Amino acid sequence: MAVLDTLTQLFNRLKIDQVLQIQYDRYQRYKEIFSIIIIDIDLFKEVNDTYGHNMGDEILVEFSRIVQKTLREVDVFGRWGGEEFVLFLPHTTQEGTMLVAQKICNAVANHSFPHKKTLTTSIGV
Repeated sequence: MAVLDTLTQLFNRLKIDQVLQIQYDRYQRYKEIFSIIIIDIDLFKEVNDTYGHNMGDEILVEFSRIVQKTLREVDVFGRWGGEEFVLFLPHTTQEGTMLVAQKICNAVANHSFPHKKTLTTSIGV
């Protein structure tokens, strides 16, 4: 439980920091490439302000499930804090990472969330 976010059941920031160190060490020693994606839900403060924090929490949980459906088993997904998430993609090139990022953007944008509003994401690769 010490490494899980209680709301989303994703890895928390402590675990994400550990994964980052492991991935970096593997790259240094074996030259195993990996990519990192940072995801932010756009205008999330408006969701909390308009619909309340309980609805915001429901959306965070649903958002997490949507992203998880786009991932491979070896990928590591965690909640960095608030509405920010981090994704590690082992053995993934920049081109492959861009495809995953686009897939996530599309999956989120095409999903109907509980408050009947479409959400978008900002993603850094």
